[in-house]
Amino acid sequence: MDGVEPDVVAWQQRLITHPRRAAELERPSGPLRFAFPEVRGPLRGAPVWVVDVRLDAADGTVAWTGVLAWTPPPGADGLVLRFPAEALGADVDALDASVPLTVDGDLVTVDVDVVPGRTLAVWMSGALRVPARSADAPERLSSADGATTLVSWLPLPTPCGPEGCDRTHWTGASDPGSAEAMVFLARVHTDAATLLHPGVGWRMDDGAVGIAAVGVRELPLIALDERWSAEVRPGDPVVRTWARDADAVRGVADRARATVDDLTRRYGPLPHHTLDLVASLPGVGQGVELPGVILLAPQPTVDEEARLEPDRCWVVAHEVAHQWWYGEVGSDPLREPWVDESLAAWSSLDACRRAGVPGVDERQDVLLRLMERQGAAASAPASGLEGAAWTVVYARGAAFWDALREADAEGLDDALATWLRHERWRMGTGEALRGTLRQRLDADVVDAAWATWMTGRD
Repeated sequence: MDGVEPDVVAWQQRLITHPRRAAELERPSGPLRFAFPEVRGPLRGAPVWVVDVRLDAADGTVAWTGVLAWTPPPGADGLVLRFPAEALGADVDALDASVPLTVDGDLVTVDVDVVPGRTLAVWMSGALRVPARSADAPERLSSADGATTLVSWLPLPTPCGPEGCDRTHWTGASDPGSAEAMVFLARVHTDAATLLHPGVGWRMDDGAVGIAAVGVRELPLIALDERWSAEVRPGDPVVRTWARDADAVRGVADRARATVDDLTRRYGPLPHHTLDLVASLPGVGQGVELPGVILLAPQPTVDEEARLEPDRCWVVAHEVAHQWWYGEVGSDPLREPWVDESLAAWSSLDACRRAGVPGVDERQDVLLRLMERQGAAASAPASGLEGAAWTVVYARGAAFWDALREADAEGLDDALATWLRHERWRMGTGEALRGTLRQRLDADVVDAAWATWMTGRD
């Protein structure tokens, strides 16, 4: 446990061993933080999820117990937690009989009253068997040869007040990225050779790995056996690409390192000690962003490499950019998918262009021509984007940011860095983002670019 502040360690142990008397729990005074240079920023009032996880590599079973501790802000008198049911397992249970727990379709819901100013602790346990992914059931739990992935089994807090609960941002198809940032303290027991996660790990007396993940919206855990190897690029954070076959990640480490360095210089550093990219896990599409961990589809073969280099650069840089846009500044992926996706799309386009990758602008032009036949606006909610229409967020959304870059590149970087500083660890909204742009740039230019690219009106 070296390097973690004593009050946090003591509090973690107290939570894990406490006989579930929520009224007696108190948060440490001051912001929760850890004495590691890669962890930055106070998180006053952030929920803390403490969990004990056991990964059984032999049969893919995951058993867990955990407690969510939360001190409600003024005006809140209740808390609703939403869990993806398939991620908690059939045996999910509330350990405290006073906590009402219901299972309805895809959701497990906990709805509890709170006393303002008093820490609430919700204790739960569960067991699940990690399923294989399939095209028609893209769970965010998967197993592959020598790898076990566990993500999205963490709660989405929805504060409630006298007039009820704001549940509009959550549906069964939502993304855990819509949650407020949390502090996760975990003990993970596994025989796997390597455990990937976005936090700071330390070895504990019982052989378990302790994890302190600060300012993340979900806690991905990936256990890899000894057949997986990493290609490492030093820096802050360290960038590692993992694969069973070195050809599967050719060039990925360098591309990710360059993107991290570029975005860090312009917008500020990430909070993670490492950024892991894992290639060839099944069912991830082209790529899936998670805090500190990126899942990638198999990379192109040597024969495909030249033809697909713009696509490969775009995918790697896109998922890396999500570490800022969704990772450090949260957004609502249902109501405003353009906030993080258009920024990640433009960041990747810009990063690959800066790196001199041939064919990047041509790729963007092709996407824009394809989107001329789509009726959806790039600023539409997820409910209005189905199938190919989703590409409008990436293509026309990136064109919006490109138009601002052409008008004032330095001013755009300043505006985005300012927005990130103000909204880090919180849920940023499209309204706040556009407001920052109009304040920092020419408001008429911002409005014209928005009308042209985001709403589709010339």
